[in-house]
Amino acid sequence: MQEGCVSIDNQVAGSYLHGMFDTPEALRHIIAWAGADTYELETYELETCEFETYASQQEHELDRLADACIAHLDWQKIQTFIPVFLEAAAMLAALTYPNLLVHLSSWG
Repeated sequence: MQEGCVSIDNQVAGSYLHGMFDTPEALRHIIAWAGADTYELETYELETCEFETYASQQEHELDRLADACIAHLDWQKIQTFIPVFLEAAAMLAALTYPNLLVHLSSWG
């Protein structure tokens, strides 16, 4: 099964592929498809890279995001929304998959 699509004129691409930009090789191919010079990207990576791997840089950036969320979000208020969200998700699941509870109960 093919995932994603590209417009007929090759100007627009769309995908729901998780992690599509996680590897430098894939990123280079996408940038080349878009018409950019990948040599500039490689030069930039060599000049600015302070991490051993892309994965370590990604982990660092996720830690920074988590720290910012912890520092600036009202977690007590967010926790009050969780039961409402879970109830709405359960209702949506029940409407979308009427036999879901039957299947889930058979697992246990």
